[in-house]
Amino acid sequence: MLKIPSKSDLILIEQERARRGLLNFIKDGWNVLEPREQPFVEGWAVAAICEHLEAVTSGQIKRLIITVPPGFMKSLTTCVYWEAWEWGPKNKPHTKYLLFSYAADLSTRDNRKCRLLIESDWYKERWGENFAFSSDQNQKQRYENTKRGFRLASSVGGLGTGERGNRIIFDDPHNTKQALSDVQRLEAITFWKETASTRTINKDSAFIVIMQRLHMSDLTGYILETEGEDFTQVIIPMEFEKKPFSSMVQPKHFVGPPSSEKGWVWDPRTEMNELAWPERFPRDSVDRLKLSLGPYGTSAQLQL
Repeated sequence: MLKIPSKSDLILIEQERARRGLLNFIKDGWNVLEPREQPFVEGWAVAAICEHLEAVTSGQIKRLIITVPPGFMKSLTTCVYWEAWEWGPKNKPHTKYLLFSYAADLSTRDNRKCRLLIESDWYKERWGENFAFSSDQNQKQRYENTKRGFRLASSVGGLGTGERGNRIIFDDPHNTKQALSDVQRLEAITFWKETASTRTINKDSAFIVIMQRLHMSDLTGYILETEGEDFTQVIIPMEFEKKPFSSMVQPKHFVGPPSSEKGWVWDPRTEMNELAWPERFPRDSVDRLKLSLGPYGTSAQLQL
């Protein structure tokens, strides 16, 4: 007689699936944060982001820049699910995170989402034995667990001194409405140089920048010009362009699905203007977005 798996059997299966990959964890835990009317949408672009974050977890990458169009789950993947995955399935609850955005409300939003995920019955049933939240350090902007891991959410130019992290994450350091302001761009770059750069715990701490491109001299532009050789860069333009960079990727730059040994080393698309995530952004919605953004916005935010 065929044995029907028990609830405990299914939990063990999910625990192992999650341990093996961040994308599995996101898919299994998707409806904890998102309504069932908004199902998870598969796509190679989000898989590429997940594999690079996994490489940070394993210590293969310590400097990472990801530039993707809006709506590509960058904040949800990088600033919500990844941290919960490291604390739980990867059993790294000691990990400390400093998260910065152009507005504290945005990084605090993701801090709250991550805490909601960790406090859910789904998460506790699978990884609740790894750690608990410290009762005296459990606020929206900063919370700590019993293994001394913590998450601190702040803004570019905000709280930073006095705290050190294993992961220093910049998610959209520039406001799209102020991207043309030299003063606003310089504020993010100065904060990167003078504050974030000194906030590491040790040589194994990692920097992650994930954003839309908004200007040639934005934070990504500055980093690539001054210390680009130290960074792995993931570029996922909305529409494929047959440029040398897209087809012959330079060392330390990765834009597509994994080869057998080297990881993500090329863009899987071959046709001009082929979309990066048609399952989520079909042609008609992309064309409407391009019309709304105009030529400059399309070039910067969609084509990066």
